[in-house]
Amino acid sequence: MGTFKLGKMTLRSLVHKPATVRYPYEKRDVEQLFPQMRGHVVNDIDTCILCGMCQRVCPVGAIAVVNACGDVYDIRNGRPLGFGRMPDGTPVLCESLLHGAAPAPGTPRITTGQNTTIAVVATDAVITKAQAKRLATCAHDGLARAIRPVHTQMDGDTIFALGTGRVDADVNQIQLCAAAAEVMARAVVNAVAMGRDA
Repeated sequence: MGTFKLGKMTLRSLVHKPATVRYPYEKRDVEQLFPQMRGHVVNDIDTCILCGMCQRVCPVGAIAVVNACGDVYDIRNGRPLGFGRMPDGTPVLCESLLHGAAPAPGTPRITTGQNTTIAVVATDAVITKAQAKRLATCAHDGLARAIRPVHTQMDGDTIFALGTGRVDADVNQIQLCAAAAEVMARAVVNAVAMGRDA
């Protein structure tokens, strides 16, 4: 039965056009491939389950490597995902220390240069150098949504922005920057969630 399905799939793929292109020599009409993408992003964070389906609509994506000094919180429900622990496993939340809680005895000292968050935010749109800088700046808001405290003197947080140039259309820069902050926050949450599973 499995061999028959495989043969049927192989024959079907012989008649279809290839799904890939030799970029940048060949270009595809993105609006024809994704008719729902018309330069605007509709995203309801209250109903989001981090399934990634919005990535077909959103012209922005992000990836992050997180070793932040601050705690990482789930952007959907505000629960802490990543935080420090004492040798006995007791959680130590940075935010409680900021609000005046006394440090637990034996809390290790945090030294400069050991923590950072490095990330890339990319868009399929054609963007200028100034727009890329603005995109990276706005993506830092995504760090602030997911990490508390963020940008401490112990962190070396850096975000790089780039444009692939695949979509040569009028893109609303304000919506692009808003999407950059959102996908960066999700990338931080995903990085910590993946690290916990590893």
